Order: sequence, then structure tokens, then C-alpha cells
Amino acid sequence: MEHSCYQCGASVEDGIPFCRQCNAPQIRVATAEANGPAEMISESFSPAYSTALPATRINWPHVLRAASLAGLLGVILIIILRQAFVLAMLTSGLLSVYFYRRRNPFSNLTAGMGALLGAMSAVFGTVFLAVPCILSIIIVRSNAESRAALVAAFKQQVAASPDAHLQEFLEYAKTPEGITALLVIAIVTLFIAFLVLSSLGGAIAAAMLRRKQRL
Repeated sequence: MEHSCYQCGASVEDGIPFCRQCNAPQIRVATAEANGPAEMISESFSPAYSTALPATRINWPHVLRAASLAGLLGVILIIILRQAFVLAMLTSGLLSVYFYRRRNPFSNLTAGMGALLGAMSAVFGTVFLAVPCILSIIIVRSNAESRAALVAAFKQQVAASPDAHLQEFLEYAKTPEGITALLVIAIVTLFIAFLVLSSLGGAIAAAMLRRKQRL
């Protein structure tokens, strides 16, 4: 036998505790008439049970959807804000929790789960950024003028550094192999920053939601 989920309307087999589509609880509580000793007259969903979902229960399909969308928006914010990329990465983690919570309104997210959502958004965001970066590597390697412009921009950023090794690396960066190494280092550095900041943003968002639930 099947019944319709009260939240999303999907068909759910009797005896299944959670809807496979929206993760809403399907526990029914039978109520008896006050004047009848044991006669069951109605069944209703228990609203109190919906707030008791296990904190460790994660709907991975929804995690992937929320994290991919948050990662994409995070990349767009990084491109738009540029100098405020730290804020953009934090926002990506916050959005991943927000999008996941919209699909799972009864979920009880911990700070660790929020950090996981933020980290996943960073992975997707880095993938989205890696595509144009790889194209840039291909273009820059084959164009001497592009290599020179990139090296000049990098040299301007580190001009105040007296490190002799850094100056040697700048000379190496003028070669196709060097410019590839430079771009790879930039991508890895970006991924680490994205991972840390988005995880922090996700943890903050989850902690704020838990605090709101307790009020």
C-alpha cells in the first residue's frame, strides 16, 4: 500500500519512515475518541516528530544540488567582487546551507554538516573556475605576449619582496613550463582558500540555524 507524502505529494510505501523525495517524516499517530475505550477513529501526522530528525542524516542528492548551485554563484561573486573574494567564498558556504535547508526544511544541521556543505560548494566552485583557467594555460603557453603580460602583473605584485628565490621563479615563469607552474600554483592556492572560507561560511550558517531553532 502507498500513501501521498503530506509535504511534496510523492508516493510513499506504508511503513517507510521518511519520504525518499523530500526526507519528510511519514510517521502516523493514531488518536482515540475520548469516550471510546480503544476505538481508533483517525490518523494524523505528528508535527512534533518532524523536529526530531537525526542530526547525522544527510540527503546526498540534495547536498550535491545545493553545493553545485552555491559553488556556481560563489564563482560569479568572485568574478564580480574581485578584491572582496574572501566575502564571496564565505557567501558560497552560506548559500550551500540555505539551498539545502530549502529542500530539507526539517533537517537538523550541525556545524560540521554545514562545514561539509560549504566544502562541497568549494569543490564545485573550483571545478567551475578550473575550466577557464585551463583554457588560459593553453592560450598563455602558446602566446609569448600573454606570458609576458602575466609575468609582469605577477612581478608587480611581488616587487617589494627581496626574496632571491622568488626572483628566480619569475625568470622561470617566462618560459611555457614556468607559466604553467605559476597558473597551477594559483589554482591550488585558490582551491585551499575556497575550501577553508566556504567551510567556515557553511559552519556559521548551520550554527545560526540551530540557534534560531532553539529560540
